[in-house]
Amino acid sequence: MDGMHDADIIIEAATQRLTDFLTAKKMRKTPERYVILRAACLLPGIFTIDQLDEQIRLHGEMQVSRTTLFNNLETMVEAQLLIKHTLTRAAHYELNLQPTPKAYLVCSRCRKVAKLERKELEAYLATVRSKSFVVQQPVLYLHGLCRKCYMEQIRKVKQTK
Repeated sequence: MDGMHDADIIIEAATQRLTDFLTAKKMRKTPERYVILRAACLLPGIFTIDQLDEQIRLHGEMQVSRTTLFNNLETMVEAQLLIKHTLTRAAHYELNLQPTPKAYLVCSRCRKVAKLERKELEAYLATVRSKSFVVQQPVLYLHGLCRKCYMEQIRKVKQTK
């Protein structure tokens, strides 16, 4: 793999996992599926279907309909290549090649989502066990206000006094 960039290595690993999944499920290996996966691999962090669509258009490889995007994203979630976050009105997705514990901050006002990078929290989530439930992907969502929305709320409260 000499000379390969990190993105190329990620794309190659994701492509192989998708191929293995499609083969096991006896599903077609369409070019659209691989274009969608490649675009998802190139997007950093959490993304929406609109951002994915824009990424595909930027690379101009082929036109992919919204229906094809939705259907293939669901297939990639089933293949555990992506995590589907239903945090706000729209679904958000994230590449999931190596499932690790994750925590997110979700602003209930502006709907912004940010990943909380805390090693202690990730270590704790990795230890969560239940007798009646098998945790496959430990993910924690903390809902509240981002700094910007919180400051706007304080200003409004001060103005009404």
